[in-house]
Amino acid sequence: LMGGLMIWLIFGLIVGLRGGLRGGLRGGLSEQPSKQLSERLRGMLIRAMSRGLRGGLGVCIKHFVLRQLLYANGFAPWNYARFLVSCSDCLLLQQVGGRFRFIHKTVQEHFAAMNFERP
Repeated sequence: LMGGLMIWLIFGLIVGLRGGLRGGLRGGLSEQPSKQLSERLRGMLIRAMSRGLRGGLGVCIKHFVLRQLLYANGFAPWNYARFLVSCSDCLLLQQVGGRFRFIHKTVQEHFAAMNFERP
């Protein structure tokens, strides 16, 4: 969750810096070039950070709402990490670093072919 927010903020900073430099160099500079360039850079960085924050925050909110809906309708456990670790303890999954995979291909095919109908 926070990783996505940080990526959006970094992306916003990079885009803002690039846009501020490009605008400052293309637009021509007046009698105080360093002051004008720094003002343009500051403005672009503030706008880019706010857009990055909005984008990252939107992704975080969507992620949380999706998890909430899946949990409330009984399609997924709230704590997915604990669920996956317990599945690897039961030898259904194998944990490889931070990822999980099915140990047997037939188990994966069985779950893929299941019909999920609610009672």
